[in-house]
Amino acid sequence: LKYLEGSLRTIKSKLPSADTQLADNFHSLGGVHSSLGNIDKSVFCYDKAVQIYTEIYGKQNGNVASSLAGKGETLRSDEQYQEALSCFSECLDIRKTVDGPTPAEESGNVMSQMGEIYSQLGDSTNASLSFASALTAYRLIFGTKHQTVADVLQKMSAHFVKVGEFERGYSCVKETLSLQQELLGEDDTRTADSHYCMGTILYEWNNYAEASKCFEKARDIHKEKHGETHLSVANSNFFLGCISERKGDYDSAVQCLQDSLSGRRAHLDEMDHAIADNLARLGHVYYKQSEWDSAVTAFSDCLKIQEATRGTDTGSQVNVADALFDLGTALVKALDTQRSMQLFTDALKEYQRHLDNPKDVKIAKCHSSIGEIYEKTNELSKAVNALEMASVIYENHVGTDPPEKEIRASKKIDAYSGQAETLFRLATAKDRLGEEVIALKQYRKAMRLYKSLFGRDNLHVAKILNRLANMKGRAGSVDKAMVLFDESLRIRMLHLGNNHEDVAETLFGMGIVFEKRRDYGAAMKAYSDCLRIRSSKFGSDSMEVAQVVVNIGVVRGNKGDFSGALKSWNKALSIYRKHGLGDDDALVATVLGHQRLANQLKKRGRNKN
Repeated sequence: LKYLEGSLRTIKSKLPSADTQLADNFHSLGGVHSSLGNIDKSVFCYDKAVQIYTEIYGKQNGNVASSLAGKGETLRSDEQYQEALSCFSECLDIRKTVDGPTPAEESGNVMSQMGEIYSQLGDSTNASLSFASALTAYRLIFGTKHQTVADVLQKMSAHFVKVGEFERGYSCVKETLSLQQELLGEDDTRTADSHYCMGTILYEWNNYAEASKCFEKARDIHKEKHGETHLSVANSNFFLGCISERKGDYDSAVQCLQDSLSGRRAHLDEMDHAIADNLARLGHVYYKQSEWDSAVTAFSDCLKIQEATRGTDTGSQVNVADALFDLGTALVKALDTQRSMQLFTDALKEYQRHLDNPKDVKIAKCHSSIGEIYEKTNELSKAVNALEMASVIYENHVGTDPPEKEIRASKKIDAYSGQAETLFRLATAKDRLGEEVIALKQYRKAMRLYKSLFGRDNLHVAKILNRLANMKGRAGSVDKAMVLFDESLRIRMLHLGNNHEDVAETLFGMGIVFEKRRDYGAAMKAYSDCLRIRSSKFGSDSMEVAQVVVNIGVVRGNKGDFSGALKSWNKALSIYRKHGLGDDDALVATVLGHQRLANQLKKRGRNKN
């Protein structure tokens, strides 16, 4: 900069105002100021260069075109996109006259930059046309195997991925990757970028095995070149975490997503949307691990970013609604139903206000979750209404009774799984209302969807089997109930191990069936295993433990061990008292009734003796 400014002073003092050397100097100064971020000075210098070149050569001159291209690049770097496009268009018009049928490299550079601008502005058609024109120009100038050709193909790939044209993106990135490997080798960061782009496409196509290989290659190359905390490493780790989540490897998912979050926070603003995406994904993994507090924290932090960066565009508004919904799902599990209901209601309003389709799946999800809360708070009629509204919307997307092959081949996984969950919740509400025939039908429809989507050994299937077993047990079909419980227990232990709360739920149900069979030894074993898990998970003074202790007392009473039964019920009453339940509470009243009966039977036994 100092050299060029000194040169400019010398030239001004010795040469006329319309001299080529003076214009060349202004042109060079424009480039240096642009590199230093001095936008206004850069634009001024390029304008002076254009003015002088025009005075000497006229408007249709290559030097004029070059200065216009430089000015356009400066304006683009300052996100003055429309002004930059105007400069680039003027440059290309001149180049067409000057260069004739054989384009100059500068024309390719300009068209490539125009493609990036149009992509940034959301003008997919003009972006595609600009990139294609740049590619044609480069191939005419350099041939098909040149790094410049690979670079523009990479930009095209990224654009097509951005707009969801994955087939076109795949075609471009496949050619790009081949060129990068041949020209640069496997260990170059540009090759890594091609692996990353290929991975994003394969991820969208649910080809997680191949996508994972691409992201691992990209991560390893960038890690070797830039270190573990580089942003490109973080971005690859994000997708690897998402893939691990899809595969059910939640520990690996958490590790990758936490590494990704650390890397992104080191390089990006704390309010960046990439960080919000990271937090949302972490929240979903914590949710699947039943780590409700961690899920609430992650979703809360995500919501703060989405609300702080909310714009007027639809996408921004929907992002806020998504964050509201996610936080609501975690709070339901954390038993904060009042706050979760408010969040679901707010999310529903946002979706209805900003989504074009009133039957969007996101709206159905809100209705379904609101219905679940109504069911939990015993407002069963409201629950059924909300859940039926959700089911109607889902049917609009997936049909009423889709064939299994269609379900497996479909990419509407969210819609099918959402309908399955809604049918499960609807069946639960109907069951509680005493409409058992309808409940059975809905449970079976939900199970069919889950089996088609995720296979027979899926945890959702186990959940439904558990409910069906409870229904069969209540109806007196204890043998059928036990078969269903056995299958539910097998699936849950397969995925969750021996110490999960869902395993405890199945053991509790099995204990009840064993009681009805009067197999008190097996019942005691099932209840004891359930008690061990619940004590570990919820604490020895939790309501979940009290529920099991009451039933253990019943088993002891049925076996004639009234002292043991009374001891169990005293323990249950102690827990109820700690939770503030009085004698008028139904749970307390039931235990007090058990105690009275046990004392009477105990006294009668002594008198008989």
